[in-house]
Amino acid sequence: MPPEADKRLAKAAEELGNVVIASMARYGENIVWENGRVQEVQTSAVLDFYEPLNKTV
Repeated sequence: MPPEADKRLAKAAEELGNVVIASMARYGENIVWENGRVQEVQTSAVLDFYEPLNKTV
């Protein structure tokens, strides 16, 4: 997490007592090409990653 996110989390924990954070990743297949040929097929590649929310609720 970036330093400002750490500060927000610490502040929320201090003020609220309970803080919930979450992140999400989207998995799928990724083909690795080298010199115009398939080198590897990654069947559990992380295609997208969503960071924790930037605010407390």
